[in-house]
Amino acid sequence: MIARSADPLADVEYAAAFEFLRYAVRTRLAESGSVAALARHLVVEPRELRRFLAGERPGKLLWDALTPFTREHPEMADSGMVGLALIVDRLPLRLRRRARTVLASTLDDFLREHGQPRPPWLEWELSQR
Repeated sequence: MIARSADPLADVEYAAAFEFLRYAVRTRLAESGSVAALARHLVVEPRELRRFLAGERPGKLLWDALTPFTREHPEMADSGMVGLALIVDRLPLRLRRRARTVLASTLDDFLREHGQPRPPWLEWELSQR
């Protein structure tokens, strides 16, 4: 697993990079049909891929598999998605998904109160409940 560094800026950069990778993987899951099928395509263990999608930092083998994969599939996460990922990055892993959902829901309520439309990235975040 890629460890946290002593440099807070480096940790932020890694957290953002991991979110871009997660988004690319999630967009491909619909095509592949399952985490297991995508893991076979990437030649990685399904468990490691699931843990990464749940918020863990990737191990070296997964990192090495995802780097060329995301060059082939360059979908980019929106800055709003990355922002939520950065906010929850220092929380315990078991709380990250729920915290992210609560933050997205709160932001959705705020936008609705101010007559603003829900942006597509927020729609996606709320669909991940």
